[in-house]
Amino acid sequence: AKLFSGKALEFDGVSDYLILPLTLMDSEAAITVTSWFKTTDANGAISAKYANSSYYSWWLTVKGGKLDANINAHKDTHASELVSTADVDDGQWHHAVLTWSYSSGTSTLYLDGISVGTHSNTRESDLKNGVTISTIGTQGYLVGTLTTQYAGSLNGMISNFQIWDTVWSADD
Repeated sequence: AKLFSGKALEFDGVSDYLILPLTLMDSEAAITVTSWFKTTDANGAISAKYANSSYYSWWLTVKGGKLDANINAHKDTHASELVSTADVDDGQWHHAVLTWSYSSGTSTLYLDGISVGTHSNTRESDLKNGVTISTIGTQGYLVGTLTTQYAGSLNGMISNFQIWDTVWSADD
């Protein structure tokens, strides 16, 4: 990824991605993953964290032109998926926020300050114990080389990516 002069990282959709510390946010009771992004591609990951070989701790992606997120998702079934109705592959900047609370088991996805939806999950242990990889700009796993999955790699820009150990509200 290269630093864009407007203070954003630009990803090429092929080989650009960042790896986060593996234990990032393990054992936390709440998380908020937030980022500004823009793309004209229908598919590409903003961020993803694998919990184990079958479950993602979270993903925040563009899939089918929509903002798509999940907490504690099985890699094949995607049972707790949250998807926007609005298109986000329009080349405009969008703000994505994904939250999760251990105490309530509830995840919420926001797009540009508006709630897309909420979902309750029951696999808290997977969220709290990452054992493979956490990334920005791609969704996949590393076994020698990167193998992309689901939304794949982002062709676009990401700015102000943050992970917090608290649950943000729509007002945040």
